[in-house]
Amino acid sequence: AVVQIGATSPAPTLDSPQDEEPAPAPAKLVDEWWQQEKPCPPGADLEGGPPPEGSLVQCVTSNGLKHGRLTSFSKEGRRIVDSTFNHDREHGGETLWHPNGRKAAEGAYFEGERNGDWTGWHATGGSGSEGQPAWRGLYLLGRKTGVWTSWYATGVIRERTHHRHGLRDGLSTHFHTNGAKRSEGRYSKDEPEGRFTYFGDDGGVLRVVDHPADVL
Repeated sequence: AVVQIGATSPAPTLDSPQDEEPAPAPAKLVDEWWQQEKPCPPGADLEGGPPPEGSLVQCVTSNGLKHGRLTSFSKEGRRIVDSTFNHDREHGGETLWHPNGRKAAEGAYFEGERNGDWTGWHATGGSGSEGQPAWRGLYLLGRKTGVWTSWYATGVIRERTHHRHGLRDGLSTHFHTNGAKRSEGRYSKDEPEGRFTYFGDDGGVLRVVDHPADVL
């Protein structure tokens, strides 16, 4: 029998509402899980070890499939990846780290596909283990969906774009480093549609471009 690891909610579909989170993110994976009495699920054994003896510790089945938790480390001993697998497919929470030891990205997988709320961080700024937010949005079975937002390392918003089925679809707005609007227009199935307006960093209109509507 296949033992499910991590998130156990029913599989979402591509017909699910596009502006709703498909499933809540699991608990964050920052702990020394390999020290638990039973660190691996049934059918898997602990392999490798953390620094200074090793650079990878994971749960592996008898036929070599990753099944359970996995943590890898840099040569300096800092975490690179904390992840969860179900018979060699990522399934559950994942945290990625910058070389300086601060978080790079965090979210969850569902049967090998990014799914749910994901957040990325710059390597600088912010506080504690997290730098300044770099981007945030929802995945639905590996495809971007809903509103995705990104920020400059200074914390100023950089872009806000709607997505559907992994494609830009809807309003898209870009911003200058001073926060002033840089451009705005709409996409349909990843193609610009209708009027796009471009602005200078002082707010003045630089040019207007009209794109034809997609005709089936």
